[in-house]
Amino acid sequence: MLDILELPKDIILQLPRLSFQGNCSLFIENHKGIQEISEEKIVILASGTKIVLLGEHLQILDYSELGVSIQGLFTEVQFL
Repeated sequence: MLDILELPKDIILQLPRLSFQGNCSLFIENHKGIQEISEEKIVILASGTKIVLLGEHLQILDYSELGVSIQGLFTEVQFL
């Protein structure tokens, strides 16, 4: 069915889309909100999962319905 509509699966299934620029900048689309935030850990809620970002000097630069822009030094990304 998804192939017939020719729409990206992440849009239809509301899957998160992560766009990294190296290990210091990240944009997350299709999020459901922020659960936790500190300079060492940010937890983003997404459809059916949590995205855990670990690192140093983490900060949210922009937050909207379209996405979350985060910067800092990422050392680990977990999907729980």
